[in-house]
Amino acid sequence: ADCPRGNAALVNALSGAIDRAIGNNGNAPRIRESVIQALGALGDRTVAERLKNILMRPIEQQEIRTARAAADALGRLGETSAADALVYGLYLNVRRANATNNCTRALVRIGADAAVPKLIDTLRPVGNPMVTQLLTSYGAVPGMSPPPPGYQQSAAIDVLRNFADPRGIDPLLALLRDDPSMRAPGQEHVGADVRAAAAETLAYTGLALPAADPRRGQIFDAISTVFRAGTPGGEDDMAPSMAPALVLLGDARAVDLLLTRLRARELQGGDKAPYRLGLLMPLASALRHANFAAFDQLASTTQTELDAMLAENPDAASQIRPVLAQLATIRQVAGVARDCNDGDLACYQGKLGDREKAVVRKAAYMIAWTGSENAAARQALLQRADNPDPLARRSINIAIDTLSPHGCPECITRLDTIISAEQGQESRSLMNLEQEMLIARLRARAGAAH
Repeated sequence: ADCPRGNAALVNALSGAIDRAIGNNGNAPRIRESVIQALGALGDRTVAERLKNILMRPIEQQEIRTARAAADALGRLGETSAADALVYGLYLNVRRANATNNCTRALVRIGADAAVPKLIDTLRPVGNPMVTQLLTSYGAVPGMSPPPPGYQQSAAIDVLRNFADPRGIDPLLALLRDDPSMRAPGQEHVGADVRAAAAETLAYTGLALPAADPRRGQIFDAISTVFRAGTPGGEDDMAPSMAPALVLLGDARAVDLLLTRLRARELQGGDKAPYRLGLLMPLASALRHANFAAFDQLASTTQTELDAMLAENPDAASQIRPVLAQLATIRQVAGVARDCNDGDLACYQGKLGDREKAVVRKAAYMIAWTGSENAAARQALLQRADNPDPLARRSINIAIDTLSPHGCPECITRLDTIISAEQGQESRSLMNLEQEMLIARLRARAGAAH
């Protein structure tokens, strides 16, 4: 809403205070931060242009508290024209501090129609010249190294994940497939880290699509192709980085893919046991009831090999025992599939209360993969939505998201309550940010349904 007429003088006075708080020392940053927060709270969109200009200043003129406040204010105003400025702000790095979370939150608040096309542009090597110029300028800043290769793309991918928007599917598939059109000038290949991030965001996007949507199969096939490529255990092996995406997507065919890879000749032998654990955990996470015996055989073989290594090399106990502990956790996760028949929501709901966070994640995924708007299942998830572990809470959020294709008023109420109760707790800030984004998606779906 626009600022009431009586506040026009106040807005002008506050805007002037930004100019008078000069420099980045003393109280100047705090004054600017407070003034910008007040402008956002007043709701007068006439200040949007000023805030965008503040956020898009060159790196040498930036002060991170001011940038964060400007991003928050633009998000609070719901200013859709701020998408370029907010994407630019994602890449600010001022003396090792950034405004990424503030800009991400604001992009979600201004909505997918404004934000997603700008993020897709930023995935392309020359699609967002402002961001490219900003990242290039870091090379001239004393004491600052240039951003790592692929950073422009990976940061945009991470934010796109929060929208799960189908418009991102084609460019993300191009990145995953190492399409030459997505390589930066002089780059021989899209980086492995970028391809892994693209796979995860594609999987999350596919999970949000209707079960019958053919694009889910397209995504699975693309991730599977990269998963199978390369020599098992070799330098070109992308399977470990693709496996989490296969799990997230929830396609039952992922189990056979993982089993086949784990049985590869190159991965046999005691010396390969630690490496196999990188695929055993995704297998445990993807496992269904009918596949438990196959998993158990592989896990038992690995257990025997590790025990033998420990007996033969007692001096290496400090390296081997943590691997054995990891295997024990993996077997706990697989226990969900052993104990619960496929689709047994009541059984999965009981596992949400397990003390092992990885078991909670598995149970949440199993509920999500049912694809059912089951009110009891959703209520069980909401009861655990304040889980203190970030990864467990993320999995619960994913399940809530998946079971709410038409919105969920009671979910919004519950999540708002959690965010309010945890306000000011730094350890919960990222978890709250993810839940704010989930609330935005749920509200958008409810609006579309009407």
